[in-house]
Amino acid sequence: MRGNASCDALRHALRADAERPGQHSHAERGNDQQRGSDQKHLLARLRMELEEHPQVRAIRGKGLMIGIELASPYRDLAQRAAQEHGLLINVTRGKVIRLLPPLTLERKEVEMIVRAITRLLD
Repeated sequence: MRGNASCDALRHALRADAERPGQHSHAERGNDQQRGSDQKHLLARLRMELEEHPQVRAIRGKGLMIGIELASPYRDLAQRAAQEHGLLINVTRGKVIRLLPPLTLERKEVEMIVRAITRLLD
């Protein structure tokens, strides 16, 4: 895509500035690391709270997705999660809770999710 000379000069200056080393602060990188650890914390907390639950067969995590396999189907689990706890979940095959936590997950939200899932299964 071509533009006039002043547009080309501006595009070149912006690209050079964006590609300059050190443009991303350590704080931003730290936030990215914190987000990743909060998602790992969610998986760890779910395992800690639900591993011995009689209705839970397995808790798995792959990338940003978490699956909680249940021993038997729960009726209207996704609807109850939304209405009672404000939690959006997906239930596949009738008995696998699928969680897709946001990239901006915080520790207090991890605890809310764990508490909500535990209450739904009790």
